[in-house]
Amino acid sequence: MGEFYGPSYDIDEVLQTKSKIRKEQRQLPDNRPNIVVVKNDNVFIHLKDVRATIGQLEEEVYRYPHLLAAVVWEEQPGKAEDMAIMEDQHVFIRRSKAGLITDQYIILFNKFCRMKVFPATITNCTV
Repeated sequence: MGEFYGPSYDIDEVLQTKSKIRKEQRQLPDNRPNIVVVKNDNVFIHLKDVRATIGQLEEEVYRYPHLLAAVVWEEQPGKAEDMAIMEDQHVFIRRSKAGLITDQYIILFNKFCRMKVFPATITNCTV
């Protein structure tokens, strides 16, 4: 009485995100560099070690030579401290917008992409 029970939350969000990347990259042409953007509001909820998560996700990105990068993104209500963490060529970004919404991104660059892009092209992109 007065309690709420439900199934445990044992979903592997990193595995689900890898599956989304795998699915979405199939739709992309393989004769030019591509970027996949995956929205997953749950992958960041239990994120304890961003570097370990990046390590798990980068292996999926590396499998596709036509994929220049993958962006995993989430948007949550609330305010959090802005931060950026670099891990090799990848980056984790957290930023608050107007104190009401917090966006988080993991941007994974594929060092094995067979099509090269000028570094200036990448540095001029904004999130």
